[in-house]
Amino acid sequence: MAEYFNESQLTILRNLYIELEDTYNLDLNEYKDDYCFEMGLRNCSQLDVIENNKDLRDMFDLLVNSLLEEYELVDKIQKSTKRKTIFD
Repeated sequence: MAEYFNESQLTILRNLYIELEDTYNLDLNEYKDDYCFEMGLRNCSQLDVIENNKDLRDMFDLLVNSLLEEYELVDKIQKSTKRKTIFD
């Protein structure tokens, strides 16, 4: 996805977080504060929060998958991540 938009992976992630918040009308910082408090952390990443919250993870996966389909990147991603076998 980063190559398609000619952006860094960090920029892609930041924009995905914005899309997630806007699409589902939520504030990741609130989830982040709660997660850090529950885990006894002074700081944590938004990706850690998403990965460790099933609802957020499901929403994030759905968002990413829908964007991959919208920009017709599904086949490109699958081809680039699938290892070559005799069945290809």
